[in-house]
Amino acid sequence: MSAPKKVLVVIPARNEEKSIANTLDTLANQTVPPEKVIVIDDGSTDNTSQILQKYISQSFQLIIKSRPHRKKEKSLVGTPGIALTFNIGFKVAKKFYFDFIMILGADFLLENRYIEKILLEFAKDPSLAIASGQSSQMTINPTHARGSGRLIHSRFWKYYGERYPVIYGWEDDCLIQCRRMGLKVRSFPYIQSSSLRKDQGTIDFMNWGRAARAMRYHPIIVVLRAGRFLFLQRYGLNATVRFLAGFLSSPIPECVKPVQRQNREFVRQHQLRQIPRKLGSMLSFSHSSNKSQ
Repeated sequence: MSAPKKVLVVIPARNEEKSIANTLDTLANQTVPPEKVIVIDDGSTDNTSQILQKYISQSFQLIIKSRPHRKKEKSLVGTPGIALTFNIGFKVAKKFYFDFIMILGADFLLENRYIEKILLEFAKDPSLAIASGQSSQMTINPTHARGSGRLIHSRFWKYYGERYPVIYGWEDDCLIQCRRMGLKVRSFPYIQSSSLRKDQGTIDFMNWGRAARAMRYHPIIVVLRAGRFLFLQRYGLNATVRFLAGFLSSPIPECVKPVQRQNREFVRQHQLRQIPRKLGSMLSFSHSSNKSQ
């Protein structure tokens, strides 16, 4: 029998007094709990810090990294700067041996077999490098992986550099790198998670649009995604307009390394191949709707 896989979890948290204990409980109650959980308290001004200091788990070791100097500064959510918060946790993680590193939001709940089920998927497919479940609030493409609830195989993670780049698209850059290497990224609908807040409540749609431009999204893909936001995911007109405004806004200077430029070019070429199929699907859907009326 093979040895149990070691999972390490990184959680950024800022003013999460209403959810952080529930998120830690959902990890403690896993059928395969993580060995260590690293929480980066990014300048919380509520009771998050006190809750973390008092939290005790019999299932895992809790490691807390506090950033009290951030208390008077703005939240980094939705900006490339949030990658810096994650990287503090990743730096701590490098001190330990692990088979998989898991990224988790401080407001997320996981079904109690979440980690076990994803590890089984990794065991079935050696080419799988990044995987997640799916949120009950937001369905995603099965060849994508959620940011929160994402497990990354340590072999790929070490190759990638064990940190996020501080650029627009930081969260997806490692997924793109995976695909460029011929490795798989997957999400599994039968493995469920949920957020304690509405998913779109934490999304900065203006920055999402800026990220789409920085990642070299094709304008046709952006328009199709805006339509999906408005009519399928029902984010609303305001969110959709902000997304488009972000895409059309002037680029913000970034320090982008050659490998990230290659990843972005890979995205553009992939989208160019997708456009005929996506337009065909849209026209087919429109034709079917007209016939049914």
